[in-house]
Amino acid sequence: MIKKLFYVLVLAQAVLYAATGTDKTTPYRTYAALQYEYLDFSHSKQKEEGERWTLHMKQRLAMHTVQAALEKTRTQTVQPPLKEDLDVTKFYLRYTAALTPKHELYANYITISDNLVPTDDGRIYGLGYGYRWSKNAAMTLYGYYSDYDIFDAYQFDAALQLGRRFGAVNTAVQLIGKSIFIENCESGFCKNAQRSYFTPGVKLKAATMGYFVHAGAFFGKRVFAVMQDGLMVQHHAMEFSETYMGGVGKRWNGFELKLRYVYQKATELPFNNSGIVVQNGMLRVGYAF
Repeated sequence: MIKKLFYVLVLAQAVLYAATGTDKTTPYRTYAALQYEYLDFSHSKQKEEGERWTLHMKQRLAMHTVQAALEKTRTQTVQPPLKEDLDVTKFYLRYTAALTPKHELYANYITISDNLVPTDDGRIYGLGYGYRWSKNAAMTLYGYYSDYDIFDAYQFDAALQLGRRFGAVNTAVQLIGKSIFIENCESGFCKNAQRSYFTPGVKLKAATMGYFVHAGAFFGKRVFAVMQDGLMVQHHAMEFSETYMGGVGKRWNGFELKLRYVYQKATELPFNNSGIVVQNGMLRVGYAF
């Protein structure tokens, strides 16, 4: 998988250079980050605690951007009912084409390898469109198709972002709506899922002098959701009902350091086990050059 990530980025760079030419004045930027997360599952009948490592790369050339991420999660499980600890590998790919200063197109692809659950070998495909009608106002529309052996999921996202500057502080608020539809599910793994979900959310950002603060929340139920513009997917049968998150960070001389905490309430659908609390602490170190 590491080789796969490397080859994708090399191919992306070659394609982008071919598309934009080799003019030395062409804007060019590479970003690499390593992310560590600790996960704790309270009152779960399946999971105890876990660790997740993610290698994230971004290649930008002129009006084109390719992002790739390799995510590895190992989680201690309750045995029984599960037979062994959880070992998950996910690969994410995202392409952005800035057609004009106001119009962008997006494409996503995700693969999942899971040693325990029937969503193993899942494939997710995404297409999106972004429109910026002023410096401080933009919207995005996204559609995802999740192809699993035992069911299909369709997701439609809409987001509106508004920004404002207060002196030296840049702020932004993003309003989000996620609609998820589950079809052709006949397995006990997902039979307790609703056939449709709507999840509203909000994200707040503020930045000044290289420092930044993020906060956000999702209030409606969701399951098998694609998150973070296609760079995260929740493929287990866990129905989240509330999500609260906060983060702080600093950027300087190309470096980035970020800390984030996420608190979520959930239900394990195969057991109808509600009252689960999932807590997630994250440290991310990145460098742009």
